[in-house]
Amino acid sequence: MSSGSGFSESLQSKLFMIVAMLLFTACSSKSLVDHPTTRSALWVQNASEYDAQCIQVYSVATQKLNDILSEQIKKDSLISQKPYAIIVDVDETVLDNSPFQARMILKGSNYNNEDWNEWVNEAQAEAIAGAVDFLTFAASNDIQIFYITNRDADTEEATFSNLSALGFPLNEDIDVLLTKYEREDWNSSKINRRAMVKQNYEVIMMFGDDLNDFYDAKNVSSSARDQIVINNRDKWGNSWFILPNPIYGSWEQSIFEFQNTLTETERNKIILNSLNPKN
Repeated sequence: MSSGSGFSESLQSKLFMIVAMLLFTACSSKSLVDHPTTRSALWVQNASEYDAQCIQVYSVATQKLNDILSEQIKKDSLISQKPYAIIVDVDETVLDNSPFQARMILKGSNYNNEDWNEWVNEAQAEAIAGAVDFLTFAASNDIQIFYITNRDADTEEATFSNLSALGFPLNEDIDVLLTKYEREDWNSSKINRRAMVKQNYEVIMMFGDDLNDFYDAKNVSSSARDQIVINNRDKWGNSWFILPNPIYGSWEQSIFEFQNTLTETERNKIILNSLNPKN
């Protein structure tokens, strides 16, 4: 009897362990699926509609650029003018970093500088659909492309390598990749870097995935951001072109009124209160 009893207890122990492992796996999987960026990252990586929107942005820009070039030909060649330039953001504008977000989801983690810089230094990001073709076309018409990014200056070499490998037009003679804190006054605001480019070039187009890629909207309320968009309505689709980015952006920080010390409960309450059911 004692031997049978021991076997039974051993079997029960093993069954308990198996059930516990299955429950843990199920809970872990649910936790990963419930990560706040899972669905948006899935959309970027799997929805054909995402690529379609990006291609659409760069196709419209190509048409607008052709119009600008046609106008330029009509101008009196004796009139002195600055050379043309186009300013583009890098992340989620010309480079797709959704694999980094996939890693964060699978780790059950969130954005942090260490993991982000590790990803950037791998130089594995793919090109956003339509970006290489458009910028190559622009460069072939003697338009200088400037890449203004908030990637750290320490990652400039890896970023340059990534862009070059994908065929983006770069320039070995002048600095066209303007990173954060590459100079002391080049902080996360892009104002000073845009101003530097405009000193020597006529900026005819700007591309980005965040309002701050076009206008200084740091620490600006959601309602004020809406007004910025309205006040610049003539620029959208003409000289300003915005790419879709559902994963992250300053829009989310504005909902939380740029408060970094909120608890999860407080954040969830603000999120729910920000939904408008129209009733």
